[in-house]
Amino acid sequence: MKFAILITTKGKENIEKAIESVIDSNLPIYIVTPEKYYKNLEQKYQNIKIINDKREGKASAINFAIDKVKEDIIIFTDGDVYIKKGSIHYITKIFQNKSVGGVTGKVISLNSKNNALGYWSHFLVECANTLRKDLQKKNEYFEMTGYLMAVRKNLIGKIPKESLSEDGYISQCIHSKGYKIVYEENAVVYVKYPTNFKDWIIQKRRSAGGYTQSFIDKEKSNRSFSKETKYGLRGFFQYPKTLKERYYLILLFLSRIYLWVVIFKDIKIKKLPFSKIWKEVKSTK
Repeated sequence: MKFAILITTKGKENIEKAIESVIDSNLPIYIVTPEKYYKNLEQKYQNIKIINDKREGKASAINFAIDKVKEDIIIFTDGDVYIKKGSIHYITKIFQNKSVGGVTGKVISLNSKNNALGYWSHFLVECANTLRKDLQKKNEYFEMTGYLMAVRKNLIGKIPKESLSEDGYISQCIHSKGYKIVYEENAVVYVKYPTNFKDWIIQKRRSAGGYTQSFIDKEKSNRSFSKETKYGLRGFFQYPKTLKERYYLILLFLSRIYLWVVIFKDIKIKKLPFSKIWKEVKSTK
């Protein structure tokens, strides 16, 4: 088996922290970006290759890059996150089991818990981590996170160009072909989440809204208003430690209701094109 790391980046963020977090894995690293100025990284770091995509969205960029990656298994991550040292080792050893098609890691928020949006990020990633652990124990299907996931390349196929949630689509491809997805808690990725409500809606409309698209199996998916509510209510009684934190969660539940109304209006009713939904979230850079 041969492994490669694929880092996708659209904007002009400094991705060297993302690179430094995986460079000691000694694996080939492909950086997929429309930006030409990243070319200097090929001279600065060993094992790095820049793939310039055509600025047609993340799904198209991944499709374009996959055709150029020679290795059997691709570890996907983003340019505005970074991975805990040693995480790549935990991921690669799992693929010794030939029935495994995908591995995903544990997300940890970098935001402060001292404000509503920051607290929301910690609560939501904890709910997602708990969901994956629970479903793995039951040997049931769950979706990977695009912040850190590894996939056997031959299982992916072509991702629909209009896809808003590539991780969900890829997860369902793996499951539909009879392969297992594994959640590895020791593989950790650190993520900065939006720090203002406008960016929060932009990001969540895209990530959650992608699971309402026609090429996603809604019955199979873990991402829906009803399923999120189930784990959210469970967390409401277990996660907060103060009245202020409980107040933050009440605001979150109201905001999620508003979010799903926006998703239904923009994606299901107005049928806004991909270019109108996929917008840059500046406060996460």
